[in-house]
Amino acid sequence: LSATEIQALSMILHGNAEIRSFTDESGVMPEVLADSINEKAADFIGDGILEFADDWTIYEEYRAKIVEMVG
Repeated sequence: LSATEIQALSMILHGNAEIRSFTDESGVMPEVLADSINEKAADFIGDGILEFADDWTIYEEYRAKIVEMVG
């Protein structure tokens, strides 16, 4: 994962509501960032890890592993 993707996952884990501001500052569209994270997860574990709608949500079954990975 890129530094931006790791930071986004960390923000999601910690319930940071500023993810929209983060993506704006990073110069990436939220949908593109979420898709990129899910594509990399699918390549590695065979499944996406994020749901992206109004809010970003890490699927519960992957939450503990993501915490280990990004803190």
